[in-house]
Amino acid sequence: METSLSLLDRLTRCADDLSWEQFLLIYQPLILRQLDRMNIATQDCDDILQETLKSVHQSLSGFAHNGRVGAFRRWLYSIVQQRASQYRQKLNKSQFLGQGHLLEEQIDDTNDLEAAWDQEHDRFVIQRLLTMIEPEFTKTTWLAFELQTGQELSPAQVAGELGMSINAVMIAKSRVLRRLRQLGRQLVDFGDE
Repeated sequence: METSLSLLDRLTRCADDLSWEQFLLIYQPLILRQLDRMNIATQDCDDILQETLKSVHQSLSGFAHNGRVGAFRRWLYSIVQQRASQYRQKLNKSQFLGQGHLLEEQIDDTNDLEAAWDQEHDRFVIQRLLTMIEPEFTKTTWLAFELQTGQELSPAQVAGELGMSINAVMIAKSRVLRRLRQLGRQLVDFGDE
């Protein structure tokens, strides 16, 4: 799954509030979670997030998508890494141990962090999109969708559990997936890596 080129284009050309709200809704929690994985102190995460978003805003016009799936994700990850690294450097300069040694950084293996970022990106973006569309559906429709996709129950099992016809259960899942794809085309491009 990749960030939509149309969303990136809207952010660079007109930078309207709605486009930034959509971007923040998807990426702000993901960035905060990554900073937590990097062992950044909770009280400092918001500052680093703001610095990251400022860098994205300032640099986005210079971002040239190379057409490869994951290009924007990797570019954003590099900005998060850079801001976290700058934070650690500043922290190390201001804090010393007894003999004057710089604090040792507690950094997980960079490859592990990048792999975790890639794995979580798709899962997280889909979850954010689902959260955005959930209010558009009745509780029964949503529950039928969740039971089929989240708990992997068969349409017959869901129908029995919810007192619906099998056809209604399948239609419920189809409606939610159709709306997810529709919003996905607006905000992200679905693709295989």
